[in-house]
Amino acid sequence: AYYGRKLLRFLEKKKDSISPLLIVTHDYPDPDAIATAMALQYLAERLYGIKSRIVYKGIIGRVENRAMVDLLKVPIHKFRPSDIMSYENAALIDTQPEFENNPYPRNKKVTLVIDQHPCVKRPLAELAIIDVDCGATSVILTQALLLSGLEIPKRVATALAYGILSDTLNLYRAHRADIIQTYLDILPLCDMRALIRIQNPPKSKKFFSTLN
Repeated sequence: AYYGRKLLRFLEKKKDSISPLLIVTHDYPDPDAIATAMALQYLAERLYGIKSRIVYKGIIGRVENRAMVDLLKVPIHKFRPSDIMSYENAALIDTQPEFENNPYPRNKKVTLVIDQHPCVKRPLAELAIIDVDCGATSVILTQALLLSGLEIPKRVATALAYGILSDTLNLYRAHRADIIQTYLDILPLCDMRALIRIQNPPKSKKFFSTLN
């Protein structure tokens, strides 16, 4: 939970200077990126009064991902170029400033990076939390939320549990004991019915004809 503590300390220190915060996921966001962004927004606002907006570029394509956004009412928006002008501070989620898979300008310093992928070079950021062994970026935010003492809403807990499951291939890629423990700690707070519906959403006739 080292990175969770580090994130909490940073937000506490910077709470008066980084609001409002633009939370930017990688393009075509997956459940891990969506869950991490949603949890960061909740944590930052409820604990420190930091307002934020979650944005992405591309589409939310897979039927499971769309079900996740719809069922959990994730407040995620299409990126607009004007967002860069409107927000002085930005957090990159599950991506980094040097990566080609996000819409943030390469030469503009970001406030915060939270990611699990190896660096190309050290990110240009006030704080870069990069844990390449965590299995899912959602693990970092789950640990931070559990440490914070905040009540964790069912929809946030459910998003994080699904983010961890999807990126670790149902924990197959969870190579540290604390990853499995983090998942077990968040699971009782989930809406299990919603989690099952996200993992097994209704599929259209077109899906089956394409599969055929």
